[in-house]
Amino acid sequence: MKLHFPLMKLLNKLRINRKKIMNQRLLLEHNKMNIGKLLRLYRQHAKFKSQFVAKELAISIGTYSKMENGIIELTDGGLFLICKLYNITPPEFYLHFNY
Repeated sequence: MKLHFPLMKLLNKLRINRKKIMNQRLLLEHNKMNIGKLLRLYRQHAKFKSQFVAKELAISIGTYSKMENGIIELTDGGLFLICKLYNITPPEFYLHFNY
């Protein structure tokens, strides 16, 4: 069975889009891990325990641990509270971020 040119073109485009989506997912996972590492670095530098930071963010210790391990994303509200806790601005928070 021979495929018509427009159909082949569409199938190739779908394959490319699938690769793009997979790459974006990998990048998102990478970013979550890097943000988690940043959270841990800031906490350790300030000599805070994770229990203290979780309490300040009004979340459970388990949820904060998942944020540091890149399982859960840091929300905008969470970022604001983290910045307030460490007396920095959001751009300063991302200053050490590796894309």
